[in-house]
Amino acid sequence: MPSGTIQYKPTSWREIKKIGYVDKTGVDQYVCKAVAWQRHSEVKLEHEVNLVEVIRAKNPNVEEITEIRITGAYIEGYFSTAGAVGFYWHSRVYIYTAGGRASITVDSDENWKPNSVTINIRVDLNNPVVKITRDLLCDLGYSLYPLGYVEVGQRNFILTVTYEYRGPPPPPEQLTVVVLDQDTFRPISDARVVLTTSVGDVVDMARTDRYGQATLIAPEGEYVVRVSASGYESVRKTVSVPGKYTIYLSKPSLIPPIGLEQLVPIAVVGAIALGGLYLFMKYKAYETIYRKVRALF
Repeated sequence: MPSGTIQYKPTSWREIKKIGYVDKTGVDQYVCKAVAWQRHSEVKLEHEVNLVEVIRAKNPNVEEITEIRITGAYIEGYFSTAGAVGFYWHSRVYIYTAGGRASITVDSDENWKPNSVTINIRVDLNNPVVKITRDLLCDLGYSLYPLGYVEVGQRNFILTVTYEYRGPPPPPEQLTVVVLDQDTFRPISDARVVLTTSVGDVVDMARTDRYGQATLIAPEGEYVVRVSASGYESVRKTVSVPGKYTIYLSKPSLIPPIGLEQLVPIAVVGAIALGGLYLFMKYKAYETIYRKVRALF
């Protein structure tokens, strides 16, 4: 069963909570600041996505999705400060699905490095909507020039989604069969070519053209081909599709085959004849010797 992986980046966030100095600097991009007169700022965003729709939009070969898992997440905070001392922040992401929940956190204790997390949440195919919430909190201690801010939004959050699916059946393949006379190597036209499964179910059949060629259509795999033509003995051969095969037909022998029941009387008669010949030759040898002895007297 085929599988795939996509990277999903939310294109819109819904603002559901805002405290203190929070500024929107672009499309779904926020800056959470902490300054001397506002030591605590906070913003909470939310996003919902139907992963089935996203997968179908990115992979047109998907016919039926059989499994979806969120297998990774990436979150990054952009920190900048101007003389701030004791500036702390953290950005947390919660991922909710019908199959479970996961949380990811990046904060100032990690020196504001990007954080890529391996997770494994199975998405319920009957309810494939995934809800993502992001919290960003900024707290300022003390400073002569107190200012610090963290940027959060769509560009610094990515989900990794792995899925399995059924696609449309593969296109049929061609099998080409060329039928020739075994003695003359000439093409045999109007030969009947039948393609079957190993248990004898007919998949396709055709007749050869004047060049001795026939084309059959079948899904990729192993088959049996049977070839017959008027005045020739039939041939059965195992073949693979796709492929091209040359099959030689021979004409039946003019001397009819002799069965065992016919061979026994012939052997008996032959043995009797050989025995009689032996006795006759032996008699002739004795007669010659007798005549030579009589001539001496």
